[in-house]
Amino acid sequence: MCTDIPEIMNRFERTEITIDNEVKIISESSSRAEGDIEAHRTLAPFSTGSYGPVGDNATLKGL
Repeated sequence: MCTDIPEIMNRFERTEITIDNEVKIISESSSRAEGDIEAHRTLAPFSTGSYGPVGDNATLKGL
């Protein structure tokens, strides 16, 4: 079974937490409406000022 990316990412959410006018945490998640495939990524700032993953996970549900 082959599922193309646009179908998988039909729901996308992005959350940014801002403290003192600086973005501290960016959280992105996408999933299919049925909840079959769910992916979540959280990014946090490094001392260099760039963002990197602090936790990535993907879960297949309903198998």
